[in-house]
Amino acid sequence: RKAEWIASVVMPLWRTTHTLILLVACVAVTPTDAFAPLLPTSVSTCRPGRQHSACSSGQVVRCSARPVSEVLGTSEVLDPRSGTSAPILAGLEGKRTLVVLAPQLGDFDSAEYAEQLAAVTNDLAAADISLRFVGIGEAGAAERFASFNSLPIECMRVDPSGKTHAQLDLHAGPDWDVPGWLANALPSDAAVQARARAWMNYMAMCAGLGSRGTLREILRGYIGDKNAPERLAPDSIVEAGPIRIMGTRRVKLFGPIEYDQSWKDERGYQRPVEL
Repeated sequence: RKAEWIASVVMPLWRTTHTLILLVACVAVTPTDAFAPLLPTSVSTCRPGRQHSACSSGQVVRCSARPVSEVLGTSEVLDPRSGTSAPILAGLEGKRTLVVLAPQLGDFDSAEYAEQLAAVTNDLAAADISLRFVGIGEAGAAERFASFNSLPIECMRVDPSGKTHAQLDLHAGPDWDVPGWLANALPSDAAVQARARAWMNYMAMCAGLGSRGTLREILRGYIGDKNAPERLAPDSIVEAGPIRIMGTRRVKLFGPIEYDQSWKDERGYQRPVEL
């Protein structure tokens, strides 16, 4: 019990420290095109039913005035197989289609959702439902993403600038600029500055800023959810760095810390920390 309490305190602190270290490191090594599209340089907001002066300019605009069906039918994205642009629903006219608009392809949420979709592709086909998965990124990233998550490449599309997400008024973070002291400490190269800004806003979204519902999901992951299905089989083994979880029973942390979960014999729901 004591070890379990220590772990419940240490792990959130370790994750926070790891995130801060990751932020500093990734600003230096992330390729230019990986996170630059996360947040446009200039963003304007239109209210439904109102014409906004920025709508006709070259800015990326978040505007929820257009119906979702219209955006999906006209917004052009890249097919990673050919590199050509076409509307999201091109080739799927008249078909029942499940359209998934994911965030950055490097986001954990994108991978987790794709993993679940990959597991039911046969079920979707049996129900005569086509799948279109649209993420923010480049064609090369889409190919790697599809391969890693066992998702059919033909269902993948990418939106390098995130314009489709902006048109549908999806969450884009707090839209912060890099503080002057940090910007001055970084190389003056525009690509590096853009990466720093994108990572800062991305990490803010992970903390729930400008991303409604994020903290609720994080909390649900820690305390469990009686209305969600269980995720780990009794004989599964999860290893992530210094963490080793054996089913839902035994946990080993940093070598010497080892304990049994207090819910080890419970079944039929998403147990605490299981997500």
